[in-house]
Amino acid sequence: MRALNRVVALLLSAALFAAGLVIVIEVIRAAFDQGPVIVDWRALVPVLTRNTWRDLGPVLVAGGLVALGLVLLLLGLWRGKPALALVVDAPAVSAETSLISVEHVLRREALAVEGVTAARVRVSRRTARVAVATPADAIHGMEAYMRQRATATLDALHLVAPPTLKVRVHHVPAAGGAGGPAGGTSA
Repeated sequence: MRALNRVVALLLSAALFAAGLVIVIEVIRAAFDQGPVIVDWRALVPVLTRNTWRDLGPVLVAGGLVALGLVLLLLGLWRGKPALALVVDAPAVSAETSLISVEHVLRREALAVEGVTAARVRVSRRTARVAVATPADAIHGMEAYMRQRATATLDALHLVAPPTLKVRVHHVPAAGGAGGPAGGTSA
């Protein structure tokens, strides 16, 4: 959403700058009793003085401006995609990584473990959930190893506030191959 906010801000600022420039030029020319350059404001004066708030035109324009203002306000308040801040040495520099990137790293690390047939990873700002499936019988040992490996991976990312890690190992029958998780323990 940040990219959209930047584009909207750029377009809005360009439009306001252009409108302000036109107004300044027209005011200066009017002060010297010269004709309009871009906007024929002399023809607009009688139209604008005839309109009241009971007329449909001003109500529609005001409603459109209110709606545009609300849309811009909502765009400004809209939270962007969540990200995790990274530790950097320079105080004037900030760096962050997306939650999806952290999910991919943790999933890749989990699938690299011998005996893991499937891995599902979900990361939020507060928690990182790693669920793996293995045909190995010693799932408690696998759970401890997975927790250690995932913790090392999160530590290697140098996150300012690493998410709390939750690891689950599911036992799947060896004949079932990479089927869905079927029971297991949770931590």
